[in-house]
Amino acid sequence: MVAYAFPKLVMSTACEVSEPEWQDVHRRLKRIAKKRAALDREELELIRAAIRVALWRHVGRTSIREYLEVECGYGPHVASERVRVAEALDSMPALEQALGEGALSYSAVRAISRVATNRTEDAWIRACRGKNQREIEELVAEREVGDRPESPRKPELRAKDRTYRGITPATESAVELMRRELQEELGERLDDNQLLALLAERARCGGATRKQARAQIAVTLCPACQIGRQLVGNRQVALRSEELSRARCDAQWIDVTGQHRAVQDVTPALREKVLRRDHGRCRVPGCRSAVNIEVHHIEPQELGGPHTMENLIALCDGHHAAHHRGDITIEGPAESAVIVNIAAASADAIVHVDNRSDQPHAWRAESSSHARLAVPPATGLVTCPRPLARARAPKRSSR
Repeated sequence: MVAYAFPKLVMSTACEVSEPEWQDVHRRLKRIAKKRAALDREELELIRAAIRVALWRHVGRTSIREYLEVECGYGPHVASERVRVAEALDSMPALEQALGEGALSYSAVRAISRVATNRTEDAWIRACRGKNQREIEELVAEREVGDRPESPRKPELRAKDRTYRGITPATESAVELMRRELQEELGERLDDNQLLALLAERARCGGATRKQARAQIAVTLCPACQIGRQLVGNRQVALRSEELSRARCDAQWIDVTGQHRAVQDVTPALREKVLRRDHGRCRVPGCRSAVNIEVHHIEPQELGGPHTMENLIALCDGHHAAHHRGDITIEGPAESAVIVNIAAASADAIVHVDNRSDQPHAWRAESSSHARLAVPPATGLVTCPRPLARARAPKRSSR
């Protein structure tokens, strides 16, 4: 009785191929590799340009990484690596030139950029030229930033395998369950090192759902003129209307005279209910953010919007700021809210209409000094120069 049936092997006929034919295939593949290297270099230059002009804000995204995920189809880890390499090559022109000329692949440059500097890039280029990816990674291993290829190795830098004894099946199942939850939250696979690091961070910061944001900024609100000001160093800077409107969505108001107790618009219990209903995530379609989540009033408070579950929705800090800028619209009750990223739709329409955007070097432009400023996470209201001012108190960390 035969347990397994193996399919018949298809014999390669490469030996029967004429010499000009395989040479043509080889030549074409080499040409593609060179074109890919040139495109990789151009993309890295464009990523730096996008960072300079804060491109993502103009097309309805919250960060350069989200922009690369949506527009270029990269996963979170790949997008982060592209940004890291682009920023690293800004100070290493020789390494970037080697990539553009096809002397080194993007994978090789990515590995080298972890340890090379503008003083050692030439040495690393010479040492890695002609080597495959495995050889380059082995050469880079056990090195730290600033080391040269001939520097003594540092074995303590290499990742270590560690065995935990006495692990029961129940504990192993619980760890794997947490791995799946974290992977779903972050949208990427986690290796053992990433898993342990995240678990340690969560334990250090407290495992309970945060009822207040981690980062807080104090803002003064004048009850007479309704102008919000943020303390920057020894001076106060007035906030734009959209920044103040965002701050008021989830504010804690305090009496600067100390005669009255602080009052929080959205109580911690109600805030936790909203986050549980929205699974602790930003409700904007396509956003995976589960950190720096803020509560937003769909109908603004100044227009009579109540503090109710139907009028409250969870948004990440980036999309919350985008909504108050007018880049995102939210309509309907929270359970069935219709969220439209009008900035992204407008940007796509412009790209489709203007075919010149695909021409080489059409993107090059000086960075604009008029780019919008980023709204800090969890912008808040705190004190006012007048007595009995309503203000948003600085939130304390749960550490």
